[in-house]
Amino acid sequence: MRYLTKLASDIRLLVSEEHASSFVWKYDEDGDARDQGDESSSDEDSDADDRFVKFEVTKAVDEEEGVQRFPGFTALGTGDESNSKIQLIPSETSQAFLVTKIRQAGFQEELVASQFTALGIQSLMKRYKNIYLGEKIGETSIHSMFELGMLPTSACAIYLDYLKLDMEAPEIQEQRSIALSRLQSNLVDLGKHVEHVVRQRFIRCFPTLGLESGIDANLSPENYLGPIFEMAPKAKSVYDQYQEQRVPDEIQSPEYQAVKESFLDVQGILEGSESMDEEEKRRLVQGITSPDSSKEASSSKAPKRTRSSIFGALVGGVKSLAMVFPTGRQTKSSPKFSRSSLGRNDVEFLANVDSYSAFADYAPAVYAIQAAAKTWIEDRIAAITEPLARTLFKTLELEALEDINQQYKWAKFAECRKAICAVLFPEPSPSNYLCLYSLERITRAQQPRFAVEATACTRGEAAVEYAMTQLEVKAEDMRALDDNPYHMPSIQYNRSPVIRLTATNCRLIYIHLLDQGRRLLQILESSAGVDIYLNDARDTTFRTYQKRFASREDRSLFFAMDEQTGLLAIAYVDQGRSFIQTFVLKENFTVLQQREAPHELTRGYGEGPPAIKAICFFSGTEDICLLEESGRIRVYSLQTQAFRPGSVQLSSIPVMMQSSPDGSALVLVERTQDEQNWRARVFHQATFGENPEGITVELPPDFHDATQFTISSLGQRSYVYLVAHSPSAKSLLSMALRISRIEAEYLFREKKGRSTRLQSVATAHNSLVDCFSEVWDRFPVIPAIPREFTSSRPPIRLTIVEYAARSILQRSPRYFSDMIRDFIRRSPKPVGRSLESIEVDVKSASENKALDSPVESCLGGEWFVEVICLIPVHIAIARGNRFVPLKDGRCRDDHNNALLGLEVPEIIDAITLGTYEAILGSYISTKPVRVVSSMGSLGVHSLERTAQEDMLLVLFNAAISNLIMFRNNFAVNRNVANMFTSFQASTRLFDPQNNPNLFKGLLAIIIKDVVDSDKKEIVEEFRSKFNQIVLRERGENFITVLHDSQLAVMPWDVIQSKEFYTRFSKLSKHLFKQRATHRNSGEFLLTLKTLMAKLTAQDWGALDQTLIKHRSSAMQASLKQALISGRGDVGLFGELEGLKNYDTQEEIMTDDSGEILCLSTSDDSRHESLAKLLALFGPEPARRGAEELCRYLDGIGEKRLLRVKAWIDSNISRFMPTDNPDIKAVHRQFDELSRTLVTNLQLPILLAPMTAELRTVASEDVISASQSTNRGVLMAGHDGKHMAKDSMQVNTYTQQTKASPTSARLLALIAATSAICPTLQWEAMEAARHVSRDGHLFHCPDPTTISSSFHIIFVLDCSTSMRNTDRLPLPHQPVAARIESRHNNRFGAVLSALYQFLQERYSSNGGDERRDAYSILVFNQLTEVNVQNDMASSIDQLLENALQASPSWGTNFSDALYSAERVMEESWSPERAPVVVFLSDGEGHLDEDIMRGLCDRAVVLGSPLSFWSISFGPYSRVLREMANIAKDVASRAPRGSNAVAVPSAFCTAISTVQLAKTFSNIATSLRKARASLINPAVPASGLSVAPREMLLI
Repeated sequence: MRYLTKLASDIRLLVSEEHASSFVWKYDEDGDARDQGDESSSDEDSDADDRFVKFEVTKAVDEEEGVQRFPGFTALGTGDESNSKIQLIPSETSQAFLVTKIRQAGFQEELVASQFTALGIQSLMKRYKNIYLGEKIGETSIHSMFELGMLPTSACAIYLDYLKLDMEAPEIQEQRSIALSRLQSNLVDLGKHVEHVVRQRFIRCFPTLGLESGIDANLSPENYLGPIFEMAPKAKSVYDQYQEQRVPDEIQSPEYQAVKESFLDVQGILEGSESMDEEEKRRLVQGITSPDSSKEASSSKAPKRTRSSIFGALVGGVKSLAMVFPTGRQTKSSPKFSRSSLGRNDVEFLANVDSYSAFADYAPAVYAIQAAAKTWIEDRIAAITEPLARTLFKTLELEALEDINQQYKWAKFAECRKAICAVLFPEPSPSNYLCLYSLERITRAQQPRFAVEATACTRGEAAVEYAMTQLEVKAEDMRALDDNPYHMPSIQYNRSPVIRLTATNCRLIYIHLLDQGRRLLQILESSAGVDIYLNDARDTTFRTYQKRFASREDRSLFFAMDEQTGLLAIAYVDQGRSFIQTFVLKENFTVLQQREAPHELTRGYGEGPPAIKAICFFSGTEDICLLEESGRIRVYSLQTQAFRPGSVQLSSIPVMMQSSPDGSALVLVERTQDEQNWRARVFHQATFGENPEGITVELPPDFHDATQFTISSLGQRSYVYLVAHSPSAKSLLSMALRISRIEAEYLFREKKGRSTRLQSVATAHNSLVDCFSEVWDRFPVIPAIPREFTSSRPPIRLTIVEYAARSILQRSPRYFSDMIRDFIRRSPKPVGRSLESIEVDVKSASENKALDSPVESCLGGEWFVEVICLIPVHIAIARGNRFVPLKDGRCRDDHNNALLGLEVPEIIDAITLGTYEAILGSYISTKPVRVVSSMGSLGVHSLERTAQEDMLLVLFNAAISNLIMFRNNFAVNRNVANMFTSFQASTRLFDPQNNPNLFKGLLAIIIKDVVDSDKKEIVEEFRSKFNQIVLRERGENFITVLHDSQLAVMPWDVIQSKEFYTRFSKLSKHLFKQRATHRNSGEFLLTLKTLMAKLTAQDWGALDQTLIKHRSSAMQASLKQALISGRGDVGLFGELEGLKNYDTQEEIMTDDSGEILCLSTSDDSRHESLAKLLALFGPEPARRGAEELCRYLDGIGEKRLLRVKAWIDSNISRFMPTDNPDIKAVHRQFDELSRTLVTNLQLPILLAPMTAELRTVASEDVISASQSTNRGVLMAGHDGKHMAKDSMQVNTYTQQTKASPTSARLLALIAATSAICPTLQWEAMEAARHVSRDGHLFHCPDPTTISSSFHIIFVLDCSTSMRNTDRLPLPHQPVAARIESRHNNRFGAVLSALYQFLQERYSSNGGDERRDAYSILVFNQLTEVNVQNDMASSIDQLLENALQASPSWGTNFSDALYSAERVMEESWSPERAPVVVFLSDGEGHLDEDIMRGLCDRAVVLGSPLSFWSISFGPYSRVLREMANIAKDVASRAPRGSNAVAVPSAFCTAISTVQLAKTFSNIATSLRKARASLINPAVPASGLSVAPREMLLI
């Protein structure tokens, strides 16, 4: 019905008479429904919306560095430590400890208690030649082992013989006969005891009948039946069933009933008579057993007499008669006799009647009653005894036979089991064996699982046992830590220890727990060498080592592991030289790979390398802290291959040195001065070396005897815990550390300027009509964004045609109106006037033309578009770590395989979107497009996709969309950091600066089902957590990179509320406030396909360059046809389409008559084309004037060239810059083909009998007309002659001289006129090869050699203030003594920083030939050039030149900038980008024109200037302004296709260490490059020759 209401404007309902008559007019019963007005919401809501809160990312600065101490967790019970050693296992995100002890020689037992599959048990059993089966391994377990193939062949044969056991063998037959004979002899005794039991039950119910006479005093059923029932439980069940049956309380004997009735009748007569003498009464009682006398007495006397006192007494109290037949009358108050007064049943009746036996007159009657009852009961006892005894005997017989069978099987199974055990345990004294205690099947699936308990016993030598126990934190504690970092968690040991064994001559020298406790790094040293192992944390054995190298006699090996970077560093000393070797752990810490050659530390020391005591990483970086024997700590950078500037000197060697898991600080543990306790000393990473004392934190008193320390975290890495082991308490102690730091941070906060702050009736056959209401309930009535092209659709008309003799459904229009009103009343959905416009009519089928109605027309295209838009198309999936575009909405393997290896333009052409292709590319091709994407938190982190697949989908949506709606159920998922992992991971692929029309979408975080009272708190929580992300990621946060620094948090109203639906229209307003990045749908279609193709090929270059390449390729393919026919591509049916704008599909409207022209150089083709043109010119063209013929042909050529030129301009005008090589190639091809076309049109001129002057003029006119359309077009962006304009000269020379194409003169001409274009440089360099630092071979140049060469100009203040000694050179550099001897002052500190810079730039080049050029200028009042454009001097030589400077009076910024400009221009090289580092410790006058002139001159020369201004002291407004001017000029500079943004910045350094770090950061920034994903389409076998898509920079 949903599709029907969308596609049809006239709907007919055909209703039978039966259905019409059962129609329920339910709205007639509800008068209110008809009285309700339309309460639908409208669009008059204002833009002010307290549920749409917009945020922005801004820079901020944290408060100050500090450390706070808070109570931590305590884990009790580390075990018996008398014969063992406790060691804390380092880990950044997990906690564990290791218990080490010596295991003596002999049999060692290892418990195996786990769940296994059948194959797992089979594998376990195959490890042992001897297997002992415990007592619990019974027939069921052995049968499972046999059934699933766990037993060896011989054991299976034994068990198979057992399964063929003959249960009718003679020996078992004989046992059965003996047992049955024994039972038969006891049958009589069984019957007697059963009768005894039955009789006892009747005696308990009828004690007055004398049934005890049948009891044999010698019988004891309890003693007799008890042992039987113990051996035969089923017989006991039969017996219990009888005991549960009720003894009958009614006696079914006719004799008994007759006597009983007589007795009751007499009693009734006696009670009803008024007077009766004693004789009459006696005779009446005696008549109970003599019916004749009783009748006489009752008929003659009873009615006339009064009641006697005896029956009054009997009626008043049957059980307590006091006297016999007293005289006197019964009073009126005496109770009336009731038949039930003597008992409700026979049990009570017989008990009461027995009391009458004391009266002589009643004795015969009582005896008769009891005798009749006893006779019936005796018969019942006999009737019950016989079948009960028979049933018990039969049950005993069956159980006896079953017991015999079972005993027989048990005996045979015992023989079978003994034989199987002998097969499984063949050796009398094995060296190892497996004791299998139990094997229980716990699942019944096709792949069953078993619970196994076993012990592996191994006879071995003495060994070292390592038992690792992991600590676990409860899930509720982890959630509490997210909300409150100061929460104290509880720790528990949920896992049993993992035990590993090594030989006694093997020593564990390093251990580290990785990957949230899932992987374990272990390094062992033995006589064979040092082995590195990477195992699963639960593995009990050491698997094959990943790396082995020789051990050190002096044991000078030190290890450091960083989980975030996956780096393992090993420091060692070899022949007096210190080295650091690095490895990288890949594939989830399962593979160890050597990273590069060892880093030598020797050159970082002036007097040789000192002894190392410990090393560790700053977490998340490639900086390694080295603790020297002297107590000094220095930081070595693996990236720059040099020591960082700062160092720390300690007075004593700490017992622990580790980085905080978030990398914010280095934490040391050392003894307090009184040696009574411990303290932590913290050095912040950002200011390392500036505060020599660090920040000290006293540990709590219970840490006083701690012997082991480590640093870890819970929840987030910033939640740092110092964990210690206390031997006296036999527990693990911890202390929480909250480390704050100073750093330029980014804040996520609410954007300023917001107007406000977050302050039924059951029906059977109504469905044909009611289904409309169901559609309104399930789908939107009016969309938040209506389609513009549905405006021509007529309103819906509903016609109900009833097939009935009488009119029944005439009230349907009113029913439908009431249904609309009811829907509006109960539903909060906005409806507008869309429902009121529906017309409803009722017709009878008997009417003439009942099914006819006026035909409403609509535009066919709109209708087809509406049909297509109802069916969504699936355009792409992420699978196998690849972005896979689909073929017309279908996933086809042949299509996917065909895309592998294709270039991006080819992939673009292969992508099709089915029917949507025509809509976007043609029908609405001129309309602007805004894209809305919707994602969910569960969908992004689906278990069905990998992290890279999630990242690719996020990247695709973020790039193309104008609004991204990210739905989240905050009640289910509150972990914002993990929720946006894929977003943050996508920031390092595409560069938004190179894709100005992408990554402009607003990210709207939609939190579902939020009530008004919660919206402020939810928005604040999201703000806080996004702020943490921005603080951590800074400028590379995903909000800035992927969403243009714009994000909104939108607490969405509860479903079924009015605001839930109106919120969509409000959200749409924010969508239309976004800039439309896709100007028309045709352009959007190409952008979409191009983006999909680039993601498929993993091409992270600029999108516009790919668009230009694809567009130019398409135009070049159609250009020849366009010039020949004036038309373009071939249509679906082989027809030629007109020339169109590829984006809007609008046809190029120019004056062109459509003649077929010739581009061939064949004379036959040219003459054939000429003949056709002349035929169109008119009859007998040879008789027409030559001038007229020339004008005709010129006109055709000019129109065609103008048409094609207009087509080219229309399709390339939106691309900038226009000097792109691909665009030039299109113009070049157009020029070449135009000349051929013009030449062919000149053929009639050459053949016609006209003068030479006329031919010359005509030829020049046509050529001039063609060349005027492309005047000034150059190739490949350089001046001078180019390859295509060279072709013209060669062709001209060939035609004039008739020279051979290989003549010497011609070759000389080609050599003289050819020029190499930049587009050919890559091909020229393809032969070059390089090997990356991680060992990959690439058949292309090293990209670092292509893009990272600079001319670095240092402009250093050398005024008198630089003589001040408040800041001194760095003391630990190898050149420290040389600098201090010349400049032990501020200028010396600057030279220390300069040396740091030079050393890091040299190391970044791997020690190879230097590519940078250096100039060093020192200035005071005048400027001196110490070094200019130097590319050959060593670091020491450059430093020596700088040392010659002498501080003097003055600070002339203008002269320094003039000199820098002169040096830059004199030394200009297009291969090296200019960089100026301008340093001063004071203020100087700035002439902005001079500064701007320096920057402008660099742009004119060919590259924007990278300018770094440094204030060595307080903040400098002038130096900051200099950097701002450089940024401004660089931002406005034109950029070519390969241009890269240049950095410029202002920095402040108040100490020597900060200054050296600033110089180090500048050196690092000059070598940064972007990364690329590995292309999963490349087979693993081809990785040795890496394709271009695998380039890792």
